[in-house]
Amino acid sequence: MDTELLSVSCWLVSCVALGSYTAARDHQTAVATSDNGSGWQRVVNVVAAPGRKRRQPDATLESVSCTAVGCTAVGGYQTKAGGDAPVAVTESGGRWDQPVRVRLPGDAGTGRKLRAALRSVTCLDRRCTAVGVYYAVAAKVLRALESTRR
Repeated sequence: MDTELLSVSCWLVSCVALGSYTAARDHQTAVATSDNGSGWQRVVNVVAAPGRKRRQPDATLESVSCTAVGCTAVGGYQTKAGGDAPVAVTESGGRWDQPVRVRLPGDAGTGRKLRAALRSVTCLDRRCTAVGVYYAVAAKVLRALESTRR
């Protein structure tokens, strides 16, 4: 089992670090840990697939940004159809909420042809902007992806 932390963000004396670990059968699971000034806590699984009640294999969180109201993390997960979809999830008071679907442009692939992920996020108060990439199927090119949440 390998754990990889990819991003860290702090607000005052509290920090959150996140990434993924590779478990049995080479599935990646999104994870996070925090430090409130007294040391890093145990790494916890984060549900990183919209509509799922449990952790999702083949998911990773790549970037996190924290403010006074909490943290927002972004990354990607493998869909049931076998595509790669972007994801955003928020944390407040030490609790991770259910992830939300990220709206994709109309020229993005679907099903197994979906290839998209969010790579970086930054927040100011409650407004967060994330950027990433998606594959435009008809044009056969990668395009920039931007998502803003208020």
